[in-house]
Amino acid sequence: MKAIRSGAGLLAILAMLAAAGAAQAASLTITVLDKDGQPAPDVAVLVRPLIASTLKPALPASVVVDQEKMQFKPFLTIVVPGTPLRFSNRDGFDHHIRGTAPAGAQDFEVRIAPQAQKALEPGLEKTGRYALACHLHSSMRGYVLVSDTPWFARTDAQGKATLEGLPDGPADVVPWHPEQFADQAAQRVTLGGAATTLNGQLNFTPRKRRVY
Repeated sequence: MKAIRSGAGLLAILAMLAAAGAAQAASLTITVLDKDGQPAPDVAVLVRPLIASTLKPALPASVVVDQEKMQFKPFLTIVVPGTPLRFSNRDGFDHHIRGTAPAGAQDFEVRIAPQAQKALEPGLEKTGRYALACHLHSSMRGYVLVSDTPWFARTDAQGKATLEGLPDGPADVVPWHPEQFADQAAQRVTLGGAATTLNGQLNFTPRKRRVY
């Protein structure tokens, strides 16, 4: 009888721990508009929890930036410091990438033959914006954001981004665009329970770009 009670107690404890773990995983959906009220794609949404948590996001082991039809795809790549970064040339001609680093970091250059791929070594360690261009094709531009938080997402063509598995509790949600001249306003939210839905708006309108 005691063993049965002990087993039931153990199951109850495990259920409580599972429920506590589930309660710590929150979700957030945000729609970001530009200053003119239109959907803003390629905006980094950065979530900065204000309370330390043991939760860790599932981050990719490495990230690939493609060059295709003389464009960087994606236009904006978001990584955490040290993430291995690879450039892949899907065009039928050379690309010679140059990366302009934030202050205090070193610029880089990578030349890639057609249908080839090269790793950037070492990875980008300093947080901030890295602007991408091509020595051979002046119309090409793209960006890498090395984020100071592991909780991030990029808005889609409708200006929407969803983040799952966020820590419960208060957090600042900050939109960021590589072409901004001034910081965007942060929104303070309390994550947990029901999914959180936000609307955000940039303080400027990014210039339009041609997408093939």
